[in-house]
Amino acid sequence: MPKMNIDLASEDGPEQLVFGKCTTLYREKKYKEALDVLEKDLEKNPSSAPHICFKGYCLYGLGKNADALTAFEKAADLEPKRWEPQHGRGLALLSLKKTDKSLEAFENAITKGNRAESYFFAAALQNIKGNKAKSDEYIKKAATINPKICRDIYASTVNEMLKGDITLEERMALKKSLSDVNKVCSKVNAKKSKSKKAGISKKSKKGKK
Repeated sequence: MPKMNIDLASEDGPEQLVFGKCTTLYREKKYKEALDVLEKDLEKNPSSAPHICFKGYCLYGLGKNADALTAFEKAADLEPKRWEPQHGRGLALLSLKKTDKSLEAFENAITKGNRAESYFFAAALQNIKGNKAKSDEYIKKAATINPKICRDIYASTVNEMLKGDITLEERMALKKSLSDVNKVCSKVNAKKSKSKKAGISKKSKKGKK
């Protein structure tokens, strides 16, 4: 399940308290309880895109993918510049086995938010389509954003997709992509570590002068 950002609300005040409570419930996988809290607040704010988007994630967590998609699309219409509704659309569409539209949604989320999680799902879907070059491009970008957790998140992404109705060839391609991710992440981590050591060395030399 996707991690929710606590910073979905666009304003300070009581709205933030609602999101704080819902985020806690969501992270505890208490999707129904989180949804109940949101529904009550939605009665006061029926056109709040953050509320509707969060509702979509709760519905997705409950396995109500068609309802989740409706919520995400409504939130996207209300706030087209946000990445969260587009990422949610991608998740719901993927669960509904609409892989082409799902990929389109994740790539849309990338243009709006440049988030590692959206890159991972887009990479996995491009891999299934046989577009390894594009998949590798997305993996490298995701690894650059957050190389420390890249392996774990991509493994989780692939495991989610392996649960779906995909062919044996697609399964093999996804599993192969896991080893590719490990190589990419190792290279990015090594490069960052080398740059960090070089920076420390320069500071040390300056200190001795």
